[in-house]
Amino acid sequence: MTIAAGINEKAAPTAVILVATDPPEPLAAVARRLAGHDRVLSAGTGLDSLRFRLHLAERLGASPGCVEANVAGGQGVVEVLMPEMSAEEKQSLEQSAEKLRASLKPFVRAG
Repeated sequence: MTIAAGINEKAAPTAVILVATDPPEPLAAVARRLAGHDRVLSAGTGLDSLRFRLHLAERLGASPGCVEANVAGGQGVVEVLMPEMSAEEKQSLEQSAEKLRASLKPFVRAG
């Protein structure tokens, strides 16, 4: 018997299950299927989004609190990086975007 099924059937049939795994979403989907309900939470791309914001801020020389960026989709090649920058003090948004494009160029795959 799996842990998810055991929780659902015996220990706590109305419980919310928190899945802390890597990769998060595929294994959360398995837990949902095995538990037989949708009360399953996972980190999803939340941690990836935080890491993306931090790396962008470092490359732009900005405070991480001034960078808005999210990661959507699954992990790896199916991730979609969605940055939105705000200006930092005297640096214009256009300069930030150009600096961002230049810093991300090595990581963009032509496809």
